[in-house]
Amino acid sequence: MQALIDYSLGRIPRAMAMQALGLDDYGALLSMLNAAHLPHPLVPLSTRQKMAAQMVAVLKATEPGT
Repeated sequence: MQALIDYSLGRIPRAMAMQALGLDDYGALLSMLNAAHLPHPLVPLSTRQKMAAQMVAVLKATEPGT
């Protein structure tokens, strides 16, 4: 159960949590989170901001006339 909590809080990666819990299906991990009323982990804000900036750059590069 600690691995599930650690994953939910973003302390350990998905693969580590799944291994610790003996799971081979990501859906089962999500089901366990839901059953335990734990939140799904979020990508860190800094990573989300980088991803958004990259997407904006890609979209600008593919605009007609550029």
